Amino acid sequence: MIARFLLGVMEFRRKTVVIVGVVLVLAMSFLLFGHLHYLRNIPPHYSSVSTLLAKGSAVYGRTIEVDGRVKADSIEEDAPNQHYEFDIYDVDGNGELAVVYDGSVGDGFEENREIRITGTMDADGLVATRIRYRISSHTHE
Repeated sequence: MIARFLLGVMEFRRKTVVIVGVVLVLAMSFLLFGHLHYLRNIPPHYSSVSTLLAKGSAVYGRTIEVDGRVKADSIEEDAPNQHYEFDIYDVDGNGELAVVYDGSVGDGFEENREIRITGTMDADGLVATRIRYRISSHTHE
């Protein structure tokens, strides 16, 4: 009878250890994958178009931020559908990047305007998800 009792206690401990182990593995997996997702979606800030272009295909598919100016005579817009295609260039003139944006640009969108764009890079350029306008040293949406 005592042996049967001890076997029951040992079986209970074994099940408890297995359950606790599974819970710990699941918790660690959740934290690891959550952290990787967080790191993947932090937009790295590239201070200029030329710095971004120098990274080449290493930034394809990643969310990035880039500062630049809207190139004169490059804006193609379908305002009713809020679709815009334009080029941006470095303030110092050392790089040019094609941008596609679907969304509202507001009244401040114009040629030679300094902007900060968040989006995803591919071989054709930047697919923008957010445009902010720069006024002196501050950025406004």
